[in-house]
Amino acid sequence: MAAVAVPLARAQDAPHGTGSVRGTVRATTGERIPYASVSIAPAGRQRFADDSGAFWLGNIAPGRHRVLVRQIGFSPFDTTVVVLPEGEAVLAPQLTRIAVELSAITVSARTACERPGPPDPAIHPQLAAVFDQLRENAERYRLMADSYPAEYQMARGFGDLDATGETHVRYRDTVALRTDTRWHYAPGQVIAEEDHDGRLLLLLPTLPDLADSAFQAGHCWYLPGLDTTATEQLIRVDFVPPERLREPDVQGSAWLDPSTYQLRRATVRLTNPSRADWRVRELTVAMTFREIVPSLVLLERMSAVTRTLRTLPGQRVRAEEQRLLAVHFLRPLSARE
Repeated sequence: MAAVAVPLARAQDAPHGTGSVRGTVRATTGERIPYASVSIAPAGRQRFADDSGAFWLGNIAPGRHRVLVRQIGFSPFDTTVVVLPEGEAVLAPQLTRIAVELSAITVSARTACERPGPPDPAIHPQLAAVFDQLRENAERYRLMADSYPAEYQMARGFGDLDATGETHVRYRDTVALRTDTRWHYAPGQVIAEEDHDGRLLLLLPTLPDLADSAFQAGHCWYLPGLDTTATEQLIRVDFVPPERLREPDVQGSAWLDPSTYQLRRATVRLTNPSRADWRVRELTVAMTFREIVPSLVLLERMSAVTRTLRTLPGQRVRAEEQRLLAVHFLRPLSARE
């Protein structure tokens, strides 16, 4: 992956009569926390702190404002400040690391999805705590994607999957994408028309969709617990659409690092695939994510498998693979604006 430079922009002189807010984000243990998100309301401003935890927001109207500081793996810092005309309010936010006792995780039973929506903290406190961290991953990505857009290149390969699970690539290309270009989820509307090669196009939910209220309200959420492999242990969260939804939609799982709560992997599967195309039996997409700057992740690899009815002799399973090549921010991640 290409290195990502994140220089600070120079602070501009605030217009006459407005004020500013500055500070440094630290953990309660004293260390600085880089790239925390800082929002101020009702000014409607949101920025990242820099790589040392420092932030500065200018051009703030005089009056009382709410300041919210968030970072993955920590409880939010929520306070109120009074901004004076041509004055500067100074904050020293301290964030407390969240603690979900992994050995005592209570697995939420996988029942039929009849009442979708975010988990209730009063009923499923552990699931709600982990869900909040998954949502925080998505909120940070959305802030980056919308306020600090980036271009990234993905190498793609298209081919067939044989009986041993090996992909035989027939075609390769490279595609340029932008983080601020995406579709918006709507229940039962996740399929686009087939492309020129006859492939079914799944409108793949990405990180911002996990922070979207429509996606959250359109799925039930479960906490299966910890998944352990030979190399890592991750917290798994499942999401499924309501059973009453007969149109194609998506269900899947997301895996979070138990020490940082960063998103590491996700799998999405098309539900009711035959209603999208009578030939399709299964469409599954597996994704891995990588940290590009502290606590900000981007899709690193994607693998999609489409299984169809064997109506033709020797028909194989279609496969698509994507790999991140480079990232270029069109605007620097800046704390001083």
